Amino acid sequence: MEENSLEQGFASENVNGQLTSDALAYLDSASKWAKFLGILAYIGAGFCVLGGILFSTLMSSAMGSMMAGRSGFGNFGLFFGLIYLAMALPIFFLGKHLVSFSNNAQRTLRSNSSSDVTAVFKNLMSYFKLRGWLIIAAFGVYILMIIFMGAFMGAMASSRNL
Repeated sequence: MEENSLEQGFASENVNGQLTSDALAYLDSASKWAKFLGILAYIGAGFCVLGGILFSTLMSSAMGSMMAGRSGFGNFGLFFGLIYLAMALPIFFLGKHLVSFSNNAQRTLRSNSSSDVTAVFKNLMSYFKLRGWLIIAAFGVYILMIIFMGAFMGAMASSRNL
């Protein structure tokens, strides 16, 4: 299913597939920044996991003691703790794709092999694809929040008029 780069309309200065020295310098710089951002993503995912565990345990016990005898409020902390844990997964995988891109780019630069370039750009494509889906999902959540907020405000306004 792969097509030749000329058939896809890409211009190619180097017909034999070699990268220019400027392109290699940019790839080296991008790989270093990708590793830095990937490590920060791992740290952020760790903070999300830690926050989720702390939030679920502390809020569950606090809400449970404050709302003794009332059902449903003890699960408040667990619910938001699970949301934090769910947020850690995409952050972890975004970091994984960035670190993989960086490692493959560094290996490509050391080996000077054009066959490793495919792995470099595959990881970069995976990162951008996941990032795009996460942005689409975030827009969906924002739209749902606006709808629920509008419904809540409408319900509150109608209850005041009764």
